Amino acid sequence: MHKITIRLEEEDEIWALFDQSLAHIFVADFCPEEAARWDLAQIQIGRHPLLQDIMVRHLRFDVHTDLEGLQKLLAFGTRHLRVYQSKQPISQSLEPKYLKAASREKILAQNGIRHFFFLSYEFVEVESFDADFIASLEARFNCI
Repeated sequence: MHKITIRLEEEDEIWALFDQSLAHIFVADFCPEEAARWDLAQIQIGRHPLLQDIMVRHLRFDVHTDLEGLQKLLAFGTRHLRVYQSKQPISQSLEPKYLKAASREKILAQNGIRHFFFLSYEFVEVESFDADFIASLEARFNCI
């Protein structure tokens, strides 16, 4: 896998990192509110009843979405994101955080993952199976 680290200069640079040709997005352990406080929420999962006007905190979940959904997630302003881009829908059983280092790249490739982004404040670590994609990022961003 090819890797680089990018230092973002402006907030709007985040969106420009992503490969617009890959519509399948997996965000691992999305945490919409990083502060430990109670927030009013409505939650409905599958066919379970809608929970309205409940207070939640420390909410964390995986998200499978498309590029439009990713744009909405980025609007939360969360500064710690683990984003995988894939050429196919994400498998029900794929949980990257549990993969052993020795087999991680092979399993991600078998599942159609092309790029991985770890955003942490103004730094972004990018891993990709595509050397040309990494080269295009190096040409457009401040790499460290």
